[in-house]
Amino acid sequence: MLITQRWIHSRRTFSNNSYVDRRFNNYGPLCAINDDTLFPGYTIPEHSHAGLDILGYMLEGELEHWDSRGNLSRVGPLQVQHMSTGPGISHTEKCTSTVPAKYVQIWIKQSIPTADSYYEIYNRSSEFSVLKINLASKIRVSAGNLKERYAVSGAAYMQCIDGKCIVGDQIINSGDGGELSNEVIEPAPAAHVIVFEL
Repeated sequence: MLITQRWIHSRRTFSNNSYVDRRFNNYGPLCAINDDTLFPGYTIPEHSHAGLDILGYMLEGELEHWDSRGNLSRVGPLQVQHMSTGPGISHTEKCTSTVPAKYVQIWIKQSIPTADSYYEIYNRSSEFSVLKINLASKIRVSAGNLKERYAVSGAAYMQCIDGKCIVGDQIINSGDGGELSNEVIEPAPAAHVIVFEL
């Protein structure tokens, strides 16, 4: 679902805020994949979260993060911001670059009780690999440019960010996603993907 406003474009995989489709609420603890483009000079208004691990997977541009724990930082391409919301935290995001900030916002429900909230920034590889981020749930997140076939063991959800890949007899294009079970992702010839394995 594409949400379009003058300050942001957001493609949403699961029901989230103003987009509600009860057929697509979540996949296990994964409850939001928003492919967002925030335009220069605009700020997402302050709002709060609780009980989530929130990842901001940066693709282009720059975001300035502020939160109620006193964190103020900027993140850009090849970085991932992680906010463990725990019992609750408020934050804003502002596009501080001259080009739109493009990023994938991911919400994962915390299944392991956390008594505190915190914010971290991770550098990531451009190549497909596991994101070594401490999450309060039993889920493994791998992401990057996939150049070789990848076999998924068990249940998983995949989102194609750019390029094209093949799963079984299905062609997965940029912006597409889907549930997987013991299947192989074949880049055609390359694809930027995020894979969530339960």
